[in-house]
Amino acid sequence: MSFRSYCLAGALCFGALFVTRVSLAQLSDTAERDDRLGQVAATGDFNGDGFPDLAIGVPEEDVDGMSDAGAVHVVYGSAAGLTETEMQFWSQNEKGVPNDAGLGDAFGAALAAMDYNNDGYDDLAIGVPGESFGDINEAGGVLILLGSARGLSTGGNQYLNQTLSGMPDQAENNDRFGAALAAGDFNNDGFGDLAIGVPGENVGSVVGAGAVHVFLGTESGFDPAGGQFVHQDTNGIPDAAEGGDAFGASLAAGDLNGDGFSDLAIGIPEEDVAAKIDAGALLVLYGQSSGLATNGASFSHQDAEGIEDTAADAEQFARTLVMGDIDRDGRDDLVVGIPFEAGSALAAGSIQVFYGTSVGLSAGNDQHWNQDTASLGATAGPGDLFGYALALGDYNGDGYLDLAVGAPGKTIQAVSEAGGVYILAGASNGLSGAGSRFWQQNDGGTIERNEQGDFCGGGLVAGDFNADGFAELGVGVPQEDDGGVTDIGKIQLLKGSAAGLVAQVEHTWAQNSLPERPELVDPEDGEIIVVGGDGAPVDPAEPFDVFWSESSDADGQTVTYYWQLSLTPTFNILPMNVPVGTANRYNTTVGEIGRVLGAIGILADSSFTFYHRVVATDGRGQSYSAPYAVTLKRGQIVANEEGVVPEAFALEQNYPNPFSGQTTVAYVTTRAGSVRLDIFNQLGQRVRAVVEGFEPAGSHRVDVDLSDLPSGVYLYRLQTETEQAVRTMLLVR
Repeated sequence: MSFRSYCLAGALCFGALFVTRVSLAQLSDTAERDDRLGQVAATGDFNGDGFPDLAIGVPEEDVDGMSDAGAVHVVYGSAAGLTETEMQFWSQNEKGVPNDAGLGDAFGAALAAMDYNNDGYDDLAIGVPGESFGDINEAGGVLILLGSARGLSTGGNQYLNQTLSGMPDQAENNDRFGAALAAGDFNNDGFGDLAIGVPGENVGSVVGAGAVHVFLGTESGFDPAGGQFVHQDTNGIPDAAEGGDAFGASLAAGDLNGDGFSDLAIGIPEEDVAAKIDAGALLVLYGQSSGLATNGASFSHQDAEGIEDTAADAEQFARTLVMGDIDRDGRDDLVVGIPFEAGSALAAGSIQVFYGTSVGLSAGNDQHWNQDTASLGATAGPGDLFGYALALGDYNGDGYLDLAVGAPGKTIQAVSEAGGVYILAGASNGLSGAGSRFWQQNDGGTIERNEQGDFCGGGLVAGDFNADGFAELGVGVPQEDDGGVTDIGKIQLLKGSAAGLVAQVEHTWAQNSLPERPELVDPEDGEIIVVGGDGAPVDPAEPFDVFWSESSDADGQTVTYYWQLSLTPTFNILPMNVPVGTANRYNTTVGEIGRVLGAIGILADSSFTFYHRVVATDGRGQSYSAPYAVTLKRGQIVANEEGVVPEAFALEQNYPNPFSGQTTVAYVTTRAGSVRLDIFNQLGQRVRAVVEGFEPAGSHRVDVDLSDLPSGVYLYRLQTETEQAVRTMLLVR
């Protein structure tokens, strides 16, 4: 441990403005032309640690020379959110994965996560709709990877396809088995069940009518011979199979009638409604103890009685679907995307929202939204494709699901197909346009900006990856260009908060070869830096320097650096996030460090432990040095080079930290007198007065209960008549 002493002038004040972390986080593999990452994603807790994980499908990924073979990235959640330290890359060429990566397989074209074997870990179903078997082209398949304490693995995996013995139908050209997936507990037995869309399935002599396979989960996996096979010629199903209907092109599962059994919504986006070609329709099958019932199904389209709006050619009603309990009434609600609806402009797009009732889908209980809806305060434009992607999540932590709606074709400030996302707030009476928001890449917090053809909002996924009660929103930008490579695709991650989604991007996920990881040289890990003390004053212009090793980049890109100083080891709050350029050092002054100390309330005779690291970026990806702890102290010197700590006024770090509700604070006072111990939020507002009154000199310990407060970083301040100290505590709910 090293030791240094500085002095600085200037008053210090309480309260600060904290900057949310922005980083370009990198997935393994290299970004390539037309990868279009960001179209497909799903969430599940694959390692059972209580933090949702993110699976990202890249169906157009080239694998070992096979064009569009496809791949899936998995990023694991933690108290700090999605972490780059735990990631997996899956393709059909990985050891233990059945079959090999093939031309046009589209591995990862659809994803669905649920605990299919009821072992406490979510499993991942991966659609491979372009899979060929011999001379049967694009027959399709679905790979099941099982979760475990170490995450997804190949152990016990299963590869479902229509060539298996006992399957109710057989593999045929262009079936595209696995083009859509949905998971739910249709028989309410505690095992996740899987619905698989086969939109190109021939039904008898009807070409491309489409069908859906449903498999019930068991401890030993899915039984190919025990599934249901449903299409529009199945007994009890309304309407009839017709050529090119694409029955099963979209799927969503949820409990619409609140009876405890998951129900299945099946999109039929190319269904003809009377003479209206490809107007689209929707079928809902209801769950029961034996699985999905074919009798009593609900069939709907925009010309059905009681449905708002009317059907029209090529609108593709139900092209996208999502389910969740928006109004918190115990019944899931169904959002139907109609991205090609004309409205006031060709292919401007719209959505239809059906609220769950005791009888399931109800025609008289729906809403129709488009960009011309008055409460949105927007205007529809040609080719906006509002409703192309959908995601439900509680972004503001109020207990109601909010709806994200992608409009990836939207022209913004003359930039065509730049795209963006609308956020509609959920409430007890359903979705509301009041307080709705629109996010685009020009809103800041990211190095990206609107560019022609980005298609921002072309994919959406919601998940509370740090389990803080606020869902994050992943916004796919599948046609983002970078480094001269076209359409590589990215996912921008927006952080949830009590005020809703924060416009500043928390992470951008993309594929890239990372710069070499830099290493900090100075200040060292555990170093104590004393600012001011018993000795002679030091000029505030005294240099304060940080050094690190240089980093190279395998792609030959220029590497630049950021130096970050954080209040927490997770680096989610950054008082300093300094762009340095290409130099491997940051030069500042004691006075600047003192300004930062003052901004967070570090007063004379007090101390605070910070963390610092350096970030190396090549403009497309980032590598992080190991974080080092640095203790910054003002006033009296309370430690020396040998680490001997004299008896003195002290405020100890709370324990445990982080904590979920209760923690303990210990402190030492050197004289009897008035003592205050207060807790403040990040805005400097006092949220708890813990101690207030006379106390004798000596060691003290007090239990603190913050279980009624939201997750976050809090400051706690100890004050006596002559001394004070400040530390931080991290509450994680």
